[in-house]
Amino acid sequence: MGIALIDNSTLSSVERILGKAPVRSKALIDGDLVAFESLINAILFYNDIIALDDYKPEFAQQRKNNFPFINFINPSEFNSSHILEDTKKDAKLFYPTINSGKITGEFGGLFFLLNMNIHCTWDITSSIYYLTLKLLGNDYSEDKEMYNTLFSSFFSQLNEHTIDVPDNINKVALIDKYGNPITDGYTIPKAKSNGGQIGGLTPALKAFIASLNWISFRSIYYSKFAEFLKADTFLHPIRQKFQISYYDKAHNYEAGYITNIIDLFSKETTQTIEEIFSFARFRNITFDLPLFLSSIISKVKEPKEIINYAYELRDSKQFILAREQLGEIKNLLESDFEHANTKFAKIYSFLQATLNSIKASFGVRTRQGDSSSRTINAFNSISQSLPNCPQIPVELLSNPRIGKILSKLPKKSFSFIYKDIVNDLTEIAKLGELHDLLSKDVVVDNKAPVYVTKFQNPDFEDVHSYWSSPM
Repeated sequence: MGIALIDNSTLSSVERILGKAPVRSKALIDGDLVAFESLINAILFYNDIIALDDYKPEFAQQRKNNFPFINFINPSEFNSSHILEDTKKDAKLFYPTINSGKITGEFGGLFFLLNMNIHCTWDITSSIYYLTLKLLGNDYSEDKEMYNTLFSSFFSQLNEHTIDVPDNINKVALIDKYGNPITDGYTIPKAKSNGGQIGGLTPALKAFIASLNWISFRSIYYSKFAEFLKADTFLHPIRQKFQISYYDKAHNYEAGYITNIIDLFSKETTQTIEEIFSFARFRNITFDLPLFLSSIISKVKEPKEIINYAYELRDSKQFILAREQLGEIKNLLESDFEHANTKFAKIYSFLQATLNSIKASFGVRTRQGDSSSRTINAFNSISQSLPNCPQIPVELLSNPRIGKILSKLPKKSFSFIYKDIVNDLTEIAKLGELHDLLSKDVVVDNKAPVYVTKFQNPDFEDVHSYWSSPM
């Protein structure tokens, strides 16, 4: 269908599943499997995969050795400084605010999409209050394991060994329930212990804030690179949620864009794909596909063979046809973005038949039913939303290694992939013995620090006690 720009966070997840890097906690495994599924989708449905070669030198070569099928582009090899500078400028506008215990602003939208109700409270440690990261809910919640996985996925974002780190990595605004900014010398009103003296944020909350700022920085960076290269972004599923909020604000989409994305994920359908849905400057196609990881592992039994088998599958008639038909859709959007819907019917019927065939061949039935993964491919017209987007540099196009690949990229559009990590985590958890096979090579670093999810009982969220106070 084209070229997928995959992020290093996704590749790190794959390395952990294949045992090439340790995990800090078993809670991270399912989130890594969701990211691995994204890579398999890119292999099956895209002609080529590219990634940014911006790891620190001591890690860069090993990363390329682990993924020899990916074409790595080093931003330092051409004039891309404007992308980094634009990213830093935008990232300064996207930092967390904790207001009355809740994370608000653009990150509030992220947690809304993830259905995570963050609630921070002042908790006593050694007679001093520290702002503590919690979820509003009960410790016995049936969704506890999923939330542990989501939190672990956030913390794992800090494991990237990249060269550029944003200046505002620890930036956060704190506001109490009365609207007062929380700065040095602040004391908690109505606190019952030690005069309400505070000691700042707990280590877990500090790390969480840093991970949010890192997600913001890297998601914006990859989004701008995708616009620059006219490629399709395959970000880590956690970052995809932020990317929706970022594009919503950066390009001033019509009110309701995020709501419509949520509706597309929650909509019940018997169709493998839904027709192009138009909103603002996007054309969105919704796909319901099988979890390819489950089908592949049932055949190869060994995680290290998954990628090789996926490359065998991509050469089969079904996937060749799917890539050709998806390419036709992209060509249609390139040539006539405004009227693409009315011309889509014929291609739609062929693509529907192809994807139905794929779903029938690779669907895996579990005790809870068929496993599936819903994906939204959002096409964006650069000619409408980014009229001054620069062209790919000549030095890149003339590069003997990647020039031929980049020359195939579209001229007036790019797209990005959204997968619902919450839904996919639920599907992954159903896999039983197949899940055990997928995670058999995972190595757990038992000495690494692990942050445990804490819960705040909703009945006491505004109650002062001798060991805790609301923000």
